[in-house]
Amino acid sequence: MAERTAAIKAAVEKAAVEKAAVEKAAVEKAVAEKAAAEKAAAEKASAEKASAEKAAAEKASAEQAAAEQAAAEKAAAEKATASALPAGSASSELQTTSSAPAASATDGYTLDFGTFVLKSEMAGIKKKIKNAGMKPVVEPGPKRKEQMSRIHVGEYTEQKAAEKMLQKLRQAKAEHFMLQDKTGKFNVYAGSYFDKVGAVDEQLRLAGFGITTELRPMSVQVPTFNLTAGSFKSEEAAARKGAELEKAGVKPTVVQRHK
Repeated sequence: MAERTAAIKAAVEKAAVEKAAVEKAAVEKAVAEKAAAEKAAAEKASAEKASAEKAAAEKASAEQAAAEQAAAEKAAAEKATASALPAGSASSELQTTSSAPAASATDGYTLDFGTFVLKSEMAGIKKKIKNAGMKPVVEPGPKRKEQMSRIHVGEYTEQKAAEKMLQKLRQAKAEHFMLQDKTGKFNVYAGSYFDKVGAVDEQLRLAGFGITTELRPMSVQVPTFNLTAGSFKSEEAAARKGAELEKAGVKPTVVQRHK
């Protein structure tokens, strides 16, 4: 009887210990999942903040460039008009004459939404432009130096060996290109990334195909894209449309359209 009681007691204690262990594991798992979620949220917020700051800086740069261009063109038009007038002309005549070339140098106004490096950055803005009943216009902008992470796969003295590696990258469905340096060697790359995290992810993916790579930071001249929309006869009309878009979460700048 005593042995049976002891056995039952031991079984109850064992069950209690196992239950406590399960509950502890569940709590630890919940804590770990919460920490991971908080970390992911913090990283996402940081990335969104960086993206917003970059967009604001690009827009400010584009606005300054547009203002400087407009001022330079205005000064050039006034200078050309002044040199064409005969000596002794009245100042009132100068003002009347100089106003004509300035008007002919422009073709109304448009809304400028900034300069972008990636077309994907414009997707949300283009959608809002279309919702406002306008057609977004994307044109080539000036080239700009950007820091990128380039995935270096290998350096080869023979082009045939480099092309063999390119074929391996194609099979892995990776970006691929080859550059020949000043010494005549062929360097094979598996893409260039603005986002270093994305480059590291691609390195890990390629490692699964047995492709060893090295990450190389580089300053690269990249093309940019200017995004504009609308054609307005007056600055006031353009400003009204700009205010409408601002309510939709986009803040364009009114600029003169030059012929």
